[in-house]
Order: sequence, then C-alpha cells, then structure tokens
Amino acid sequence: MLAAGCSSKALIEQPYAAAPTSTTIKSISYPSQLGDLAPVSSAPATTAAPAPVPGQAAPAPEPPPPATTPEPQGAPPEALASVSVADEVLARISYPWRYKLPGWHLQFSNGRRGYQGLTFTYDKRIEIYVRPGMSIDELVHVTAHEIAHAIDVEHFNDAHRSLIRNVRGYSASVAWWPGNGANDMASGAGDWAETFAYWQAGPQGGWSSQLSGPPSPGELATLSALLP
Repeated sequence: MLAAGCSSKALIEQPYAAAPTSTTIKSISYPSQLGDLAPVSSAPATTAAPAPVPGQAAPAPEPPPPATTPEPQGAPPEALASVSVADEVLARISYPWRYKLPGWHLQFSNGRRGYQGLTFTYDKRIEIYVRPGMSIDELVHVTAHEIAHAIDVEHFNDAHRSLIRNVRGYSASVAWWPGNGANDMASGAGDWAETFAYWQAGPQGGWSSQLSGPPSPGELATLSALLP
C-alpha cells in the first residue's frame, strides 16, 4: 500500500490485520554495506557519592527510585525488536541483498498496527514489524517480500516487468505500482514481491497475492534468472 500524498514508488506497504504488541526490546538495524557492526547500547551514566567530611554525620541514604511502569502496548516501533530473531530471519534469506542493494538499510522493530512490512524507496529503508506469535517462516516471507520491492525499484525496468506479467499470467491492464492507499497484493509489484518471498521462504511462509496463485517451479526458475 502507498501512503496518501506519496508518489507511486515512494512508500510500498504490506498491510495485514491489526494485532496488539507487547515485546519491549530495542530495534535492530542492518545496513547493506559490508563490515556492518552490531548495534551497541550505552550504559547509563552514574555519579559517585561524595566522600564523607570528617566531623560531620554521614548523610542519610537516598530513598529508592520510584517503581517504573512497563512500556504500554502500542509503543513506537523504533523502541523494539529481537537481535536473535532478526539474525535467524536474515540467515534464511539466501539472496545476497547486502551486495545487490548497496545503501539500503533493513530494520526490525516492534509490531506496528496494520502492517508487517514497509519499504521506503526514497530513503532506501525497509522496516519489518515483529509481532508476538509470528513464526520465523512468516518473518522470512515478510522480509523477502520487502527486499523484492527494493530489487524492483533499483534493478528492474519495463522489460523485466513485462516478462514477469507474462510468466505470472496477468494482463498489462493490471497496474504495476499500487496507488495511494491501495493494497499492494492486487498490483504487479505486490505479486512479484510475493513470488520472490515464496522462493525464499517456501510455502510455509504463506501466500497473499490476489492476482495469481503461488509460482510453479518453472516460474521460479525463469523469474530468478532476472535477478541481478
């Protein structure tokens, strides 16, 4: 889906039914360049207590800090995601996206209401929203779907897209890019992304395209040959 007010390739979104969130772990960002460093969190600064002055009574101990309330459900996505889950998902993506999509960043964050993945093409940024209860297979599928959008805007042209239409069996009258507010599963771009995701995650990751069924082995062989 495209956000209102954006051009057709500015923001490609993958909508799903809303679900509550409860995880509270910071987000993890994976740049595409080689030599990436794992994110490092800084420990909070502490101040040492002053030394006692001779002849003066020791100061009374500081009262304990007030109890904190856990972060509420629906926290901002930049606050959350699991390093181990993100690493496991990316280990399942066989396509070398770090080499083929230079300058792109992929970030795993806490679940976002209404979406599981967003591709910001102008910013070269992919966001994956991890919800409680999502399987690794589902996350691999969503991640690969968004990577496919990045491949599309970076490497494909009209000839590539025409071939994909022919192989997948839908007509040229079907819009390739979803319009503002439209579900990308009814567009050529969405069907291509689902096809790529099916190739990477397998049938256990799911299937959501509204244009056609899952790709056959022959279709996957033809379309994978288009990849840079």
